[in-house]
Amino acid sequence: MAELGAITFSSSATPGSIVDDVTAGIVEGFSEYETVSVGDLGGGGPLISVSAVCTGADIGACVGDSAVGEYDRSVDRTFTFDVTFTRTGAGTSVFDTFALVDGGIVATEADRFPGPDVAPVPLPAAAWMLIAGLGGMGLLRRRQK
Repeated sequence: MAELGAITFSSSATPGSIVDDVTAGIVEGFSEYETVSVGDLGGGGPLISVSAVCTGADIGACVGDSAVGEYDRSVDRTFTFDVTFTRTGAGTSVFDTFALVDGGIVATEADRFPGPDVAPVPLPAAAWMLIAGLGGMGLLRRRQK
């Protein structure tokens, strides 16, 4: 596997130990990193264009859509991004936006943009009941005067 650029980890035979070994390998793989970014990995297209701009990093520097520096996971870091969604076509679009560390996905946000052809969401029945109840209370109060 080394010739393919992969890192191999030895593991014991129990499922719990295998999970622990895989988790440790992932944590070790992300213990130091250099780039943090946000993007949809092309999932929004062709109906939604997604662009991100790094606006803040507690250390390192913002360079376009990425925070760049020498980071260590043993220290909590703060990164801020402005993400813009631009409609480029009609219709409903459902896709994920990702937080990326050195190109690997570390967090996911589900995004849904209904198209103009989608009917508005009706007012729930509970809201109609509340409106009717308030109207009834107003009528009762008027009768008492």
